[in-house]
Amino acid sequence: MLNFFRKNKVLIFWGILIEVIYLSVIILENIFPALLEKKILLYSFFIISSLSFLILLTKKIKISESKTTLKIIILFSIIFNLTLLFSFPLGPGDIYNYLFRAEVFTVYHQNPFLIAPVNFPQNPLSKYISDLAKSTPTIYGPLWMIISFLPALLAFNNIFVGVMLFKLLAIMFFFLCFWIIYKIISLLDFDKKNKYFLLFLWNPLLLFEIANEGHNDIIMVFFILLALYYLIREKFYSVIPLLTLSVMIKYISIIIIPFFLIFILKQKNKSNKFFINIIKNWKFIIINLIISLIIIITLFAPFLNSNQIFQGILHQAGMISKSHLSFFPFIISQISNEVLVVKIISYFAFFLFYLFILFHNQPQNIKQLINKILLAFILYLFVASFWLQAWYFIWIIPLLIITGKKYYNFAIIISVFAIIHQGYNLNLLISDFIKSF
Repeated sequence: MLNFFRKNKVLIFWGILIEVIYLSVIILENIFPALLEKKILLYSFFIISSLSFLILLTKKIKISESKTTLKIIILFSIIFNLTLLFSFPLGPGDIYNYLFRAEVFTVYHQNPFLIAPVNFPQNPLSKYISDLAKSTPTIYGPLWMIISFLPALLAFNNIFVGVMLFKLLAIMFFFLCFWIIYKIISLLDFDKKNKYFLLFLWNPLLLFEIANEGHNDIIMVFFILLALYYLIREKFYSVIPLLTLSVMIKYISIIIIPFFLIFILKQKNKSNKFFINIIKNWKFIIINLIISLIIIITLFAPFLNSNQIFQGILHQAGMISKSHLSFFPFIISQISNEVLVVKIISYFAFFLFYLFILFHNQPQNIKQLINKILLAFILYLFVASFWLQAWYFIWIIPLLIITGKKYYNFAIIISVFAIIHQGYNLNLLISDFIKSF
């Protein structure tokens, strides 16, 4: 037993330290409820945990490759998740938004793609979500809506129970994602696997946005990782349907499907000639198109009583938030105050570089494909996102991890950056700095 603690004493020490930080959030929330109004103080604890995590992974600390060490990493991750399960959601309250939109269907028997929560002002959830969120029909895909009905039904109109169930749902998919990452890393034969598992399981950004906030992005990522796993195993007919399920959670993942399709066609035909690959694999394309259409129609079927089911996502696409602009639109907005100009320039830049990434230097292996997918997501996040949120980085952290050591440090940095950006709106700080001159 002493030998066990001696070999893992550094890891155990950091695990206890980080858990104390998360416990402090819970204690402060309960002893000083007024702090919930001053979220920046509670955010500071997550920033401290991020910096602790940064020190842990950037210091030359030797992490054993033993199964016992992996069990310690998993055990502490379970403890972190269970602790944050009982913490008050500190972010913008999307989890209440999920619950309210589900209740539009389960309680009021209305179509959440057509009817916004604002139509039910008597619902206690109204005070927990913003006026903007209340006035917009759902912006999520039908698979998410169907999944969200279960915790809403099991909550029996109890907000606390509903929030806990949505958090548990997110935590469950977090560990499912770990299981797939474990499988993928094993298949790709990584050296020093445990440090990559640590980067995922102890990641403060993922813990905050999933266990504390319950964001559904982790479910979208689950289907992407599962598609990659089947692609590595050359189960090509499973890949596109799984990606379609990902799109049916959040529509943004549609931008990575062309990368998978081109890669599969190349692998099947062993040719770099795009149009020849399409012609020679037309049966594969048609079959996957039919399967995807069946999935889409089946999932949308309960809500197809109008042709306005995309009004929520279209409404959001037309919006712009100067306090949440991504890097490129933010720079353009400092030059022009015209929203339309900012959008046109940003979208043009995105599509131009997107096409370049898609067709330039076709990937020869899985890691190169993952690099392309990462570039597509990062391009969107920094060039074409007009409502950039910290939890969007959930899309890329698992992908950065399975690329190996190439982006290991970048994954650490982006995790810490996103947490700081969540607590302190960097756009507003920079904008105020520019205006001061």
